[in-house]
Amino acid sequence: MKKRRPLFFKTSVFFVISLILQVLFSQTEFWQIDRCLDNGGSYNYPLARCEFTPA
Repeated sequence: MKKRRPLFFKTSVFFVISLILQVLFSQTEFWQIDRCLDNGGSYNYPLARCEFTPA
């Protein structure tokens, strides 16, 4: 049973670090631009926001 405890700890630490990195990277400008373009908008770089033009 002692061998499983370090493995559980390592797995938990890896999971927490992965979650933190995912949250941090989702807030970067690259992903905001990508999300905007994927949703059919155009990214206004000077204003740093996503804009949608009416059809």
